[in-house]
Amino acid sequence: GIAHSYPDIQGLPALKEAASEFVKAFIGVDISPEGCVPVCGSMQGTFASFLTCSQADKKKDTVLFIDPGFPVQKMQLQVQGTKYETFDVYNFRGEKLGPKLESYLANGNICAIVYSNPNNPSWICMTDDELRTIGSLATKYDCIIMEDLAYFAMDFRRDIRPFQKPYQPSVANYTDNYILLISGSKAFSYAGER
Repeated sequence: GIAHSYPDIQGLPALKEAASEFVKAFIGVDISPEGCVPVCGSMQGTFASFLTCSQADKKKDTVLFIDPGFPVQKMQLQVQGTKYETFDVYNFRGEKLGPKLESYLANGNICAIVYSNPNNPSWICMTDDELRTIGSLATKYDCIIMEDLAYFAMDFRRDIRPFQKPYQPSVANYTDNYILLISGSKAFSYAGER
């Protein structure tokens, strides 16, 4: 008899506090529990984030993907009728990334930049310098970074321990214009080598 009842859209306070603590423990970033929004999977979170970003400023109607990425996200934008641009990061690592991003951002129509870090399927990881570049350009051009952390902490080159450096690298260290998409279902059910 409760199929008509829905949980509070803001989320349970205890879970929001736990999410905030998780981000602090493994990314080293302070996020208020208020800013932790529970969703039914990262796909729902991405869909809602795309809607929010693409409708915040009428002049900024396009999402930029740093590929390779998750193809379903582009399908979500097609469903919404939102435009997108894309480029493959392979040839634009390091110092080449900034000019490539700026070639899109200078047009003034980019509302959000999306990438996954660590990346699936290539397993590349953005360096702190690359994240600093992305963050500074997000601030300069007032766009939102949607950092897809579905494969959170799968960079095994460094051992990660809660509340100790080194933390999972994140653009959140370099701009206030970000949304972190963290998949609890993946974090607790990694298969095989994950």
